Parts: sequence; C-alpha cells; structure tokens
Amino acid sequence: MKSKTTIALFINLMLMLPIFGNVEPRLSYHIVRPEYAGVPPEYVEDFPFIFAKFRAEGFPENIPLDFTMTWLNEQTHTSKVIVDQNHHIIHFQNHNIIPLLDHEEVYRCFGTAAKGEPFKFTLSTTKGKKISASVEIIPYPLTVKDEAGHTLSLKMIDPFGENYRFEAAGFEPNESLRLCSKSGSEIVQGSFQASDEGKACGTLLPAVIGASTGSAAVQIIGITTKNLRIEYKWGSSAFQSSKDGKSRKPALKTSLSQ
Repeated sequence: MKSKTTIALFINLMLMLPIFGNVEPRLSYHIVRPEYAGVPPEYVEDFPFIFAKFRAEGFPENIPLDFTMTWLNEQTHTSKVIVDQNHHIIHFQNHNIIPLLDHEEVYRCFGTAAKGEPFKFTLSTTKGKKISASVEIIPYPLTVKDEAGHTLSLKMIDPFGENYRFEAAGFEPNESLRLCSKSGSEIVQGSFQASDEGKACGTLLPAVIGASTGSAAVQIIGITTKNLRIEYKWGSSAFQSSKDGKSRKPALKTSLSQ
C-alpha cells in the first residue's frame, strides 16, 4: 500500500504535467541591489559588485536541475538548483529529500567582469525529458544611445579581449553609414549600409602591431547620428574591473588558441 506522502507527490507531479508541457522553457534575470542579496547595510554604498537574480519558466518544480555558468574561454561551473512554485531558482541543499521552498535564492555576483564581457547561464534537467534554456548576461555593458535615438553596443567575443562585436540600430532602412575605428595611433575607416530593419553589425579587431593591450574607440556616422561613439579597452587592460579597480588575468594563449 502506498504511503500518503507518495500519493501526494504523485498527484502533485500529475497536476504539473499539463502546465509544464505547454510552457516554452525560458530563463531570465534582472540585476538587483546588493542589500537584496544579503550584503550588510553598512557595506551597500561602497560595495564593488553587482548581482543577478534568476527566474525560470517551463521547468518542473522541486526536482534537482543543473545550473551552468560558461565563460568565454568555455570554462564552466555547474551547481544543483531547484525551481520553486514562484519560478525562482533556489539553491538545492539536500539531495535526499524534496526541498522546502524557503531555501536561499540563487544570486550571481559579478565583480571582476570586464566591460562588454558576456556570461552564459544554462538551466537543464538531468533526468527524463531533456529540457534546457539559456540566457546571456553582460554585467557591465558597453552601450550608448545618441540624441537621435540611435544605439551602439560592443560585446567581447574572445577570452583574450582582442575581438569585439558591434551592433547598432535606429537607422533608416538601407541608410549609408561610415565606421571609424581608432586603436592607438591606427585608424581604420569603412562604408557600409544598414539593413532593411535599420540595423548594422560587425567585428572589431582593435589589436595593433607592437602592442599587447591598449585603448580603442569606435564611431558610426549616419545621416542624423549625434556622436554615436564608444571608447573601450582591449587585451589585458579590458579585464580591469569596472567597479573596484582590481584586475584579473585574461585567458592564457596557447599554440592551439593563437
């Protein structure tokens, strides 16, 4: 004869199935102030880091899931979590029992992230039907918006801080644009067109001969742009924290990565 606990768990899982099956798996986040992540009030004003809080939809509740963070160098860190009835991601502290719903929520701390550096987070099931969702976070974005409403953003795309992707929007369909990229004393200019949607994207290679790190700037000039320009660091200089001035080393280059 089945126990009341087993029967209750079975009913709970059966009730979840219709909802679970019809919701597209989705992982999202929002940035929270330090005090909401447990930082003592006396340290909040000068606290050098920021936190992200996560929300998951379309995942089964109260079963262990893998929560994986991936760096640009493909290094990963995976922890066990659960999703509660409010779609919050909760630390999974006991593998032998069904967790309570009041465990501490997962907050990810970012302090030594470079400006424009992305991190990928993936939530996935470990047993049964494979369900997975991912979200990318750029804790310290490199983005600007001019008076005319055009936007320009940069994202680091290699672990050495030597390659960036730019994305721009707000232009007229197929508008003629000029790009000016400056790194050290080297200046590169080019012409191109916005897409039918008024967007543009491309890759920037700020590294210059004779330097392993430095400062650079990129500007896009259109018919009505107003100083649509971003200054940024590349190479090891990019990994100086945007908060507390501390630096971390970029990924080491090997013969395979060069």
